[in-house]
Parts: sequence; C-alpha cells; structure tokens
Amino acid sequence: MAQLTKAARMAWEIGAAEAARARHPFIEREHLVIGLCSLRKVLQYLNYTHVESLPVDILREEGDRIERALASLGITPEAIRRGVRSRLRPGNAVHTERVVHRSDECKRYFRRARELAGEQGEAGVRHLLAAVLEDPGPVVSAVLAGARVSPEQLRRELLGEERRVEEQEPSPVREESSALPAVEEPLSSETPLLDRYGRDITKAAREGRLLPFVDSERTRNTLRQLIKVLMMPTKNNPVLVGEAGVGKTAVVEALAERIALGRDRRILAGRRLVELSMAEMVAGTKYRGEFEERLTRLIEEVRSHPEVLLFIDEFHTVAGAGRAEGAPMDAGNIMKPALARGELRCIGATTITEYRRSIEKDPALERRFQAIQVAEPGREETLEILQGVRAHRESHFGVTITDEALSATVDLAVRFDPTHFLPDKAIDLLDRACAECRVPLLSMAANSDRYDPVGVAVVTPEYVARVVAEKMGIPMEVARGGLGGITESRVRGLEGHLNRYIVGQEEAISRVCRRLVVSHAGLGDRRRPMGVFLFLGPSGVGKTEVARRIASYLFANERAFIRLDMAEYQEEVSVSRLIGAAPGYVGYEEGGQLVARLRTTPYSVVLLDEVEKASPRVFDLFLQLLEMGFQAGEAAVAEGAALAEVRRRFRPEFLNRVDEQIVFRALTPDDVRKVLAVRLAEMAESLLADHGVALEVDGDAADWLAEEGYQPEYGVRELARAVDRWIRAPIGAMSAEGELARRAASGTPVRVRKTAEGLRVE
Repeated sequence: MAQLTKAARMAWEIGAAEAARARHPFIEREHLVIGLCSLRKVLQYLNYTHVESLPVDILREEGDRIERALASLGITPEAIRRGVRSRLRPGNAVHTERVVHRSDECKRYFRRARELAGEQGEAGVRHLLAAVLEDPGPVVSAVLAGARVSPEQLRRELLGEERRVEEQEPSPVREESSALPAVEEPLSSETPLLDRYGRDITKAAREGRLLPFVDSERTRNTLRQLIKVLMMPTKNNPVLVGEAGVGKTAVVEALAERIALGRDRRILAGRRLVELSMAEMVAGTKYRGEFEERLTRLIEEVRSHPEVLLFIDEFHTVAGAGRAEGAPMDAGNIMKPALARGELRCIGATTITEYRRSIEKDPALERRFQAIQVAEPGREETLEILQGVRAHRESHFGVTITDEALSATVDLAVRFDPTHFLPDKAIDLLDRACAECRVPLLSMAANSDRYDPVGVAVVTPEYVARVVAEKMGIPMEVARGGLGGITESRVRGLEGHLNRYIVGQEEAISRVCRRLVVSHAGLGDRRRPMGVFLFLGPSGVGKTEVARRIASYLFANERAFIRLDMAEYQEEVSVSRLIGAAPGYVGYEEGGQLVARLRTTPYSVVLLDEVEKASPRVFDLFLQLLEMGFQAGEAAVAEGAALAEVRRRFRPEFLNRVDEQIVFRALTPDDVRKVLAVRLAEMAESLLADHGVALEVDGDAADWLAEEGYQPEYGVRELARAVDRWIRAPIGAMSAEGELARRAASGTPVRVRKTAEGLRVE
C-alpha cells in the first residue's frame, strides 16, 4: 500500500465497493476500471460532506490527468464507467466481512503498475489503468470498441500524458498564477449559434451522459411514430403531447441513442439532434428586432445543415416568444415558412393543456406539426422502467435497491399520489427513498476519520413508505398498510379507545372499527375514501364525539377533524363555498372550505353535521367524491337523519356510496351515569393538573346530577350543561376569588355534596 498514491488507494476502495454491490467474490479488472473512472464523482461527494482528512487537491490532479487523456480520444470517464457497469451481471456472493479481496489477476495489475511507475516511487491511477489496458479483457475491450478507441491507443495516451506533465517544469510565475482560471481559445465551428443556444443530445448520447433508457412496447410505438413523421418530405415536424412526467423527453433521448448507435441508417444516418433553449434565445435581446435577427440567423444555419434536428422542450413557449408589445411577430411566425417548406425539422414536446391553450389557437402553426400522443405507462411498464434505472440510482446513491422496494414504489405512487403521472412520480419516489436511506450514512461518514465506501445501504419498502408519509402528509400507519398489513398498526387499539370514552354504543363502534381495519390493511378499494359512514340516531348520543375521537386517536392532530355544518348549505348556490368559486368569479383561486382544508390536511375525518338540512343538490357534489375519492378522507361521517327517513331524504345514488349505515341507540339512565363518571374523571384530572387541587364528588351528588342531566330528547348534551351549571361555575368562582390557590397550598380538596336545594361545592 505504501507504493500507491492516495488516489490509487481510493480507486481500489471504490472497486471493492463495486464488487460488494454486484455480489462478486473478488475485485476484478472491471471493478478496478470503474473505480479509476469514478474519481470525479468521489470528489463531488467529498465536497458535499466536507471530509477534510483526504487530500482533495491531489485526488483532483490525478483524476484530471485521466480525463485529459480520455478527452483527447473523444471519450469520458462516465462513458467507460457506465459501459462497463451495464455489462456486468450480478453475482450471488455474500460478504460477511467488511473486506473484499482482489483476485490474482487484479493483484498482477497492481504489480505491473508499480513497474510502470519505475523510479517515481508511487504508482498512480494512470499506471493502474495503463496496466489494465495491457490485458483489458472482453468487457473493457467492448466498451472501448464502442467508442472507437483501441486499448493500446489509450495506453499510449496515458503514458504520454505522464511524460508531458513531467517535461513541464513549473516556473515561479506559473505557480503564482495557477489560481487564475485558464482561458481557452475559441474553437471554430460550422454551427456557432447552435453551439451557443443549443445542447447536442446526440453528442451526449455518444459520450454516455444520458440517463439509461428503458425499452418498452409503448415507447417503441411512440418512437416509431416519431421516425415516420421525420421521414416525410413536408410537415415532418412531430410534437409529443402528453401529461407532465409521462416520458416525452425520454422518447427524444431514445431517438438520440438510436442515432448514436447507428440504427435506422436510411432515415437517421448522420443526423444531429440539438435541443434549442428558447430562454437563451430571448435572453439579452434588449432592442426591437434583435431577437428576430438572432432567430433568423439560426434558421439559416439549420437550413445550411440539413442533418440537424431541432428539439424544443416546452414547445408552447414558441407561440409568443420574443414578441414585442403591439407587434405580431414572434418565434412561431418566424419559423412557419421554413417549417412548411421542410427546410427546418423540429421536434416539440408539451403538455396537453398547453398544446390546446397555445398551439391549437394558431391553426397555421398547428398544421405544420403532427401531434403524437404520449400516454401514461401502466404499472408493469413502470416497474420495468424502475428496474432499468436501478443500476444508475444504486451507483449514484451508493445503495442497494431490493425488488420489493421497486414494487412498493409503484404501488404507493399510484395509490397516494393521484395528481402526478407515471413514471415520473415513481422515479421521484424512488430517489427520495434512496436519499432517505443514504443520508444517515453520509452524516456518519462526514464525522468519521476514514472514508469507508464499502458500506452499502439497502433500500426496502419501509423507506418508501416513510417517504410517502412525509411527502403526502399521510400517517405512517396508512402508508405502511398497503405493504405489510396492520400487524403494528395503531388502528388495532381504536375500538378499545372509543369504548373508553363513548358509552352505550359498542355495536356502532365495532362496525366503524371493522371498516377502518380493512382500509388500513390496504384491502379496500384504493380509489375511494377509507370509510364512508352514515350515522343515524337521536341527538346527543355520541355520533359527533365518535368522529372527533377517531381523528384525535389516529392522527394526533386537531386539524385532522373537519366539521362542516350542513345547515349553512340549504341553498343550491352555496355549494361554491365547499369547492370554491367557478372560473371568472371572485375568489376562484382561493378554494372552498372543504377543498382548502383537504389540500393542507389530506388524511382527515370529515364530519357533515346536520346533513339532512342541506340542499339535495349539494349531495350531487359528494357522489364523485365518495365514489372515486379525493385522497382526502379517513372517514366521511354524516349525522342527523333518523333511520326511518333515510330513504325518503336521500337519493339512491348517494346511499349506494355509503359503506355503513350505523344506528346509534338512545342512552339509558345507566349509560348516562357512566358518561358522567367519564366527564367527572376528566374534570378532576384537569383541575389537579392546572390548579393542584383534587376533586371529590360523593355518590349521592353523582346520582342526582345524572338524573338532573338526563333528558331523552337532548341526550348527554343536557348532562354537559348540568355539569357546567352545578360544578364548573362554582369552581370558576372559587378560582377568581383565589380560593383554589389557598386550597392548593393547604392540600384541601374541592368537595361536591348533595343538599336539599341541589349540589353544593365546598
């Protein structure tokens, strides 16, 4: 180890990490090549974590030498690294120790590197790579052959770079000015405007800088349509139309990959795909006519190079780009003649909404393009896409992603993120899960004395569920419910919790909890709310309290209980208060009372109180909500209608969407005594916690209060008023007079006794 530079040691450790990640028994030449081509990536990691114990400048110097040698042959370290990694098949070796040993062949490369170093004393990364290139093997040879570079040519360039560096004797002037940025001579180009305002996607594909593309039947069909439009003599300008995140840009990058690989030579041979940035075209144009002149010159440049295919992302920006106030000329109008004659071939990409809003309003521009619909992929195709990007994410984050995590990513993205589209939302969720898994390890590495790249974190469905709960604002129990059932779910204790505070409604509580258990386990219809209940029964028997207790127990958040007094929605026009005003009316962007709350608290208990008083037309609003859901309700609870009048008051369309019609029975005198005992216990606990005074209520006083507060037509609400009148009010007066403070100091409790006039608090 003493004869290796620090950069060579780092490449060795990265190769060990690659072997461990791929589950190979030993470090082979391919792992070592990946490590040698990963120094730039390691430098980015070191800059992020601020590991000061490693010589970053020395690592950068050796990495730059390899990059210069590769760049002189038109290839990048990233292209070699990705090419080698894509050709390696995973093994089945299990590393019980934190050490991965080198194979005999790999050890031979290290010995040869020391021989190449000669009298320099230390063998660096260029010596290791040159040693490997003497016997590169089939994988490395195939990668270099794909880049049209021979191993011997690259080896000579590496050793020649070493000699050039040694021949340059540093002068004092050069050392002092080494901190100044180098000024490169401008390169002559036949397409200077395209080079300045565009990005050559074909070149990026040849250099391996594009993200991995996953082939599928849907993408092949879209790509086939794209190529058929491009081969037409006129109107050969396709525009990809689809929702955000369905993979429109990926289709264009797939086209660039086919061009780089030499596919479809009769149509795509020699083509150059350039992404044009309309923002850079407009930027800096201060005077009228400056943008028009710039765009006209670019069109002339493209006309003189028929091999160029322009790609404009966010294509709707063409309509109106560069238009001065009061002038009809914009980018779209300037491009129309060249598009019509077939002199300018352009590929656009935009969303369905923006296409209708901007492009369809200009029929002359629309007819010069042919729209190609890009549909959202299904679950199986999205899973294939995630499997295709797995290797890139594992390399980027330094993690191992399990098959179960990929399946959970797709399922949870579909279930809990309905406002976005596959595959983007699934890929975003996977990235978040990888970051969630890796961040603790990064934090530990930043504080450690030694860089340890062999430690590999494993992304499991648990990380995916954790990220879903954090991103969507849903309980972790709900996110985990679709993965492994409710073995550890909080909902298991809900029934006992409700029976502790709600007296006399055991059957109703049991039916509610059974439904919520099914929903939490992920066994219900995932498109609907997790429970829709119609609570029926007399007033004051605990219907509203059940809803409130469910919200407080499951979510531990007061905002998770949304109560709407439906008596305020007796008019048909009042529906706008729920969902917001229609477009063009005041308050359109503010949202309604229900929608605004659900967006900030997506998993909630929604109580429609006194539902029979609302206009029948208001219920039409809830038909779609209760059928398909809004990803917004843990339970939608309706209260106030008597069982005999349910079918008369509600239409069948509404009742068909109710999961359970639960009847709350009237309370008996014994039930009222139990409710009173619960209320008095809560009051005693509050009095002791706030004032340090105990509360004692004798049996006669409790019996009299239960009898006084029980009226069948009012339920326990009259009991609450009796407690306030006979107990809370006198205790409040004692607090105002300072009596409670004196009793707390002396340890004297507050006693409630029965008298001939009623109750006495003393």
